[in-house]
Amino acid sequence: MTSRNSTRVMFVAVIALLCCAGVAQAQVPVNPGIDLWETQAGTYANFADNPLPAGFFPGCALPFAGQVPLVGDPIAADKAIGTSDTIVQRTGTINFGTTGTGTTGLVMAALCLKNTSWVDPCGGAWGVKVRLSTPQVVGSLTATLSSASGGSFSTNLTAKGDVIFSNGGTNLTATDTINLSGSGLWQYTPPPGAVVVSGPVMVDSNCDGTLDKVLPGTSNFFPGSVTHTGPHPVKPPKPCQDTVPTNAVGRVIKCAVVADPAAVD
Repeated sequence: MTSRNSTRVMFVAVIALLCCAGVAQAQVPVNPGIDLWETQAGTYANFADNPLPAGFFPGCALPFAGQVPLVGDPIAADKAIGTSDTIVQRTGTINFGTTGTGTTGLVMAALCLKNTSWVDPCGGAWGVKVRLSTPQVVGSLTATLSSASGGSFSTNLTAKGDVIFSNGGTNLTATDTINLSGSGLWQYTPPPGAVVVSGPVMVDSNCDGTLDKVLPGTSNFFPGSVTHTGPHPVKPPKPCQDTVPTNAVGRVIKCAVVADPAAVD
């Protein structure tokens, strides 16, 4: 074999090794963890398919089959989770293998939505909160690799929530489903400004003022922009700000962290 041919064979072998190394790197599994979301405008509870009957609201003989607009309310936690009001949990490891696609279970882990001034069909004023019902149905998340840094994903998830109407003296509860199915992009490493949480983290999962659920932290899966098919558009939350929000039960929290977790009861 000539020196030129030997050099060419060696060059080809090196390129092959580099390609294989790149593929191996690209197939790093995605570890279980949580994904944090902040609710956007256009979110609502929809009673079109399951109308509230006449008489549901005291003194009101009209049924209700419309929408209740909702906004996010920062979830109380014992660690900084930014402006998160929605948390979903990936329950298993995503292994990509040779196909470049993998799937894991997905479940709604925490939710805190509200409307502080809603009016019923007869003119009655109510505050509205949405909390998670139990048990939740497990959905799925499918991720696809398009490069060594990440790729695309799609979700199939419907959560069940209790919609609680309060007017100071009366509390009424109805159940609604929330569709969080959609698609978007993800990457292994956190983008600039991302909220990263080392687990475990304890959160107020159903927005009732009690830190009641221990969740894992974020992992090596960071979703970016997402397009939802249901009435709950979301985006990644913002990190801690200088403002001091309050959670659903009026307890002051800073960057969604309870200053004294023992005080939440």
